[in-house]
Amino acid sequence: MSGACNVIVIRHGQRLDEADRVEWRKIRTPENQDDPPLTEEGWKQAAAAGAEVRKALQHHQLASLIVYSSPTARTLSTAAAVAMELGTDRVTPAHALNCCAAAQHHGVESKRVFRDPSASTMGNAQLACWPPVGVAKHIDGMMRRQSGFVKLVKELAESHNADESLVLVTHREGIWELQQHVGLKTTVSYCSISYLTYDFSTQKLRKRTLQGAAPSPVPKAMLEAPEVTLQTVLDSGSGPVVVDRHGRGGQTSTRLWKTPGVRGAWVEDGCVRDGEEVELCSPPQPSDGNEGEFALIRRKNGVQGWVKVCNLRLAGTRGYMTSAGC
Repeated sequence: MSGACNVIVIRHGQRLDEADRVEWRKIRTPENQDDPPLTEEGWKQAAAAGAEVRKALQHHQLASLIVYSSPTARTLSTAAAVAMELGTDRVTPAHALNCCAAAQHHGVESKRVFRDPSASTMGNAQLACWPPVGVAKHIDGMMRRQSGFVKLVKELAESHNADESLVLVTHREGIWELQQHVGLKTTVSYCSISYLTYDFSTQKLRKRTLQGAAPSPVPKAMLEAPEVTLQTVLDSGSGPVVVDRHGRGGQTSTRLWKTPGVRGAWVEDGCVRDGEEVELCSPPQPSDGNEGEFALIRRKNGVQGWVKVCNLRLAGTRGYMTSAGC
């Protein structure tokens, strides 16, 4: 097949456990501990994202528009609000989009991340099907592979036709992987939008600029010329840094993570010795659980992976004072 389809990737809106821990503790149970709902602000963010996508697509003739979502509560609610702004009330849940840290740990059909949605989850939208589309065993296997989420998104796109637009509501872990793959700056905020295109003839995903899409704001730190410190380098998301554990745990090397916060998923050839200078490829990003902030780095041999920010120091310096706190 020739031609291409739009692939628009949206992160979910504000989640309750990160916004209001007191309220979250009131409703948290063993069943929903890894599946927090959206906040009211998260619903507003999702509606605003849907309006932005509608504006970006207004100059494009589309055969159809399909909204897919990871089947977690926060992503389904986000997709519901986005869909309503796009003039459809249908959301198709897809296991392949559940790339959150808990799903990578336990599997996409684990009860920790896969439950029947409540009546309030979908708002005024409807599920196109339930259970979600996708074979769990295949998806879990792909998630463990390098660039597995990218391959799953390609598979989803392959099931469609040219001139269609796919809206994929998912999690930061997979969006980071997609951004690395197509050369976008690796950063996500609530309801951030990445515009991609899938070329059927080359079977490649590429970044795309749609007329009417809002440009990404330039961070203030990039408009000014502050004193160069580790924090300014981290805020800019680029520049040389040095990996250094500072003797913690008696270790002198650091393993690169494939996904922030997902222990056991290490990058092949990703053991970095203390003192090695690497290139910073992203500003600090949060992770699920208690693992702290991570940054994407690239070694001189081209190997990329995530490292804890507390294991970095400014290039050309020595000692503890130039490192980010744990």
